Amino acid sequence: MIKLKIPLHQVSARLPLILLVTAMLSVCVFQNDQNGFEPGHHGFMSSGGMAFAINLSPAHHFLMFPAMAKRLDGSLAYDAYNRFPISTFALIRLAILPFSHDRSMQISVARMEMIVFFLASICLAYRAMQRLSGSAWVALAASLLSFSSYYCLYYNDMIFNEIPALFGMLLVFHGMVVYAQEGRFLQLLIKSGVALSLGWQPYAMLLPFTVGGCVKVLWSTRSLWSVVRSRYF
Repeated sequence: MIKLKIPLHQVSARLPLILLVTAMLSVCVFQNDQNGFEPGHHGFMSSGGMAFAINLSPAHHFLMFPAMAKRLDGSLAYDAYNRFPISTFALIRLAILPFSHDRSMQISVARMEMIVFFLASICLAYRAMQRLSGSAWVALAASLLSFSSYYCLYYNDMIFNEIPALFGMLLVFHGMVVYAQEGRFLQLLIKSGVALSLGWQPYAMLLPFTVGGCVKVLWSTRSLWSVVRSRYF
């Protein structure tokens, strides 16, 4: 029998990550397993999101709508929805396409897709906080405290724009941290583009970050001008 000996310090270093993965797996195990739409806001929004995804097709010119009606003259009237980009609902559409004849399976797959976005958000929060704090334990505590609230655990499988938009906000946050530490502007630009394709919510982070950057540049320019003026004028 081969015995694998792992040094204690390596186990201690990896323990926060092991605990994080365990917590993430528990989200998958204890997620809502109902195939239908439960009463309340969760079910209402999920049914709307599924309708947008199912109706999103070339036949309707990729228009998002939950319902349509036929007028007296035979033309169609769409109850159009244009508050968010189509990317999230297009991803849901792609995921449920293989199960077009099983509505219950479509709902389950769409919920699993939202859970994947939720878990990816936790990973991004953990990595960003680990960079900021320099401690895996601080990153673990911040991530678990942030994502274990009632609202996160209740809405994490809601079939709509919110969870992908949450992922987008954490993607932008991680990009900001990397940019602040390493100056990787292209990475921040790409992450911002991906995030905004999932929802407009990341603008709430990008706007103050951009304004702050502009103020910093203007202040440095002012300081440079003061030095030049004092020396040469």
